[in-house]
Amino acid sequence: DVEEVIHKPTRVLSLGERMKCEFIMAMLHNPQIVFLDEPTIGLDLVAKDKIREFLTYLNKEKGTTLLVTSHDMADIVTVCNDLIVIDHGNVVFKGPMNQVADIHGRRRFIDVELTQNVTINDERIRILNNNGRKKSFVVDLENISIDEVIGVLTKNAGIEDMQISSTPIEDIIKEIYNAK
Repeated sequence: DVEEVIHKPTRVLSLGERMKCEFIMAMLHNPQIVFLDEPTIGLDLVAKDKIREFLTYLNKEKGTTLLVTSHDMADIVTVCNDLIVIDHGNVVFKGPMNQVADIHGRRRFIDVELTQNVTINDERIRILNNNGRKKSFVVDLENISIDEVIGVLTKNAGIEDMQISSTPIEDIIKEIYNAK
């Protein structure tokens, strides 16, 4: 999607337009290994998705090795199979992406709307927000399963709506840094 800027001088391009063009130039020769430093900086959401999709395609279909450094965790989560966390030159975590979540991301955040306001009396469920029928809490899967949480919630009320989310990768990375 750079047809409209292909004949413009580089100095008049926006950061996002320059990033797209530089990315295209880097990929022209079908490299076997690509080093990417903040590959989506300055790009709009649609362009970020296209770059990430293309990088995933390169890796899976062409066997291209990608080394990605980024503060945008979506770049890392979407594109990378393995993660290395470096702090002041020291490797503080190295392993598969799914392993980092298994080791550090055993919490689940739950937002629920119940059919009636009930009190949750289970020390394994930490209430973050209690707004009548709408509640937010966090659970550690080491201490309680999602099935057990649902059982506690439905003991005296029905569930109208429920959303379960994992620990954000940013929080997991912070935990890794703080654990050292």
